[in-house]
Amino acid sequence: MQQLATYMQRMSSSLTTCLQGQEELLTRLAAKVESMKGRLSHLGQNSTLRPPPRPPKQPPSGSPTGSSPEAVRAAPTGAAATAATSHGARSTPALTPGGGKKYSRFSVSSLLPDPTAGGIRPACVNELVLTVPFEFGSVFLGHNVVSISAFFNYFKDSTAVLVAAGRVNFGWAPPPWGQVGPAPVPASLQPLVDLGVPMDDLNLFVNYLFNLDKTSLPRLLIGGSLRLMVEASAATLIMYYGECMANSEFPRVQVCLQQAYSHVFQCNSSSSSSSSSSVGGSASIALPTPDAALVHWGSVIHLEFDRANLPVVTP
Repeated sequence: MQQLATYMQRMSSSLTTCLQGQEELLTRLAAKVESMKGRLSHLGQNSTLRPPPRPPKQPPSGSPTGSSPEAVRAAPTGAAATAATSHGARSTPALTPGGGKKYSRFSVSSLLPDPTAGGIRPACVNELVLTVPFEFGSVFLGHNVVSISAFFNYFKDSTAVLVAAGRVNFGWAPPPWGQVGPAPVPASLQPLVDLGVPMDDLNLFVNYLFNLDKTSLPRLLIGGSLRLMVEASAATLIMYYGECMANSEFPRVQVCLQQAYSHVFQCNSSSSSSSSSSVGGSASIALPTPDAALVHWGSVIHLEFDRANLPVVTP
């Protein structure tokens, strides 16, 4: 009992000390609040906004002395007059509204009212969560998940890892779970070479289409490290030429393809026989117009494109 009494006495003493400390702290806080109120009140009294004194009315330079009151009243005063004087005779061009009118012909009218981009990234995330492992999806979307585990300090992005999520994101069938699978194969000009079109003529066609010459980036020219990308881009445009023409899409691109074909395969041909061999290898499939030739080329490229990507479509 004596020990319990001693313990209770110590607890009572500790609580008393704690309460005294809290009361002292509250007293200090109250004093600081009152001090801040005084300062704010003092600042409010001294910060009353007053309009600058109006300068004496004087007629503007170059105007008759008897100017109308409206003209004098329209002249800048105060800070505006000071700014105008500092800039001298220079005039600042008036600011125009936003580019809504300028880019109105590029607007999309089929969206719902007040559209947002909030659904695009979540939809992509939801799709990847259901089709590829978390590690593949996080790397593809660029999320920093190092805080979850040090494992992600070593799991870096690579072409193989990006392909797995990229296939899903771009509409291809997902690979088997936990596997990267084969990557999609780009369109190629090789089917046209197999058809009988000289590769030298196709190189001229590609260079004319993309306006490439000796002054262009060497990696984009023949033999450059990015030449395959350039050829794949040209093959893709040819592959979708017929579809775009049928739906009146990207008309300027179709015109450029027609001009490139005319420049290489018609203007440089001295006889109809050479033109026939350039189009398809024999007179039986000779196509007289750029439009018909490009449609035929596109179907040939598309057929090989579908065949090469069959493992991606049906894993």
